[in-house]
Amino acid sequence: MALLVSACGFTEPRKFITINESCDTDGSFLISSLIGQRLRQQSSAIILVCCHQSLKYYETCGRKLGYNLSMSISKKSFIAIEPLRDIIEATTLKSIQSDKWFDDVHEKIKDFQNNGVRHISVIIDDVSFFRTFGCSEAQLIKISIKLNDLTRQYDGLSVILKIGLTDLHQHLANNIQDLSDCSITVERMKSGDFWDVDGKLIIKKIKCDNGFYSTESERTLLYHIGDHNVKLIAPGEHGLKF
Repeated sequence: MALLVSACGFTEPRKFITINESCDTDGSFLISSLIGQRLRQQSSAIILVCCHQSLKYYETCGRKLGYNLSMSISKKSFIAIEPLRDIIEATTLKSIQSDKWFDDVHEKIKDFQNNGVRHISVIIDDVSFFRTFGCSEAQLIKISIKLNDLTRQYDGLSVILKIGLTDLHQHLANNIQDLSDCSITVERMKSGDFWDVDGKLIIKKIKCDNGFYSTESERTLLYHIGDHNVKLIAPGEHGLKF
């Protein structure tokens, strides 16, 4: 997990990270690894908006990766917002179609700040989820801009935003990616499936100098998801089994 976290730039002071998830891929392993890394920071808190996976899923992954989400929830250093559960309990979709969930996130950020928490991470595990319930791409881009503005308003705040099915939501993904200082694209291998490679990660880091944005670095890594860890492989590395 440590190698994955480092390679993706999660240990660096990045303010806005996007994870672009192509069709037939699942980047939830990145979210689980990121949660573990952020929970180990001193004076840290996480606000997770569960859209693609449930809170139970992340609790199970956490046990495999060596951290306990239930303990963090009881310590109030981890808060989960579950729109899927809200849909079941609600009689209308008003809460999904409006900016209510963004307002909830903002209130929780202010609460953590008031309690002296230095490092706050907001993680949305699939913003394209809201397209299913009537939110337009323009609305989601607007909310993403608001989240980006919050990273400038609060020094210790970082936002990690995953965009699912980017092949189908290319306009949405491109506009949100323009806000990021680090973007990670999860793709399948175009040459097909392999025994010990599940797909590839394209990690692009952006820097800003006097208002001008440029690519700081870009690298491609192959990945394989095991039961308790993720193996990273440099393309062309000797020893792959085809």
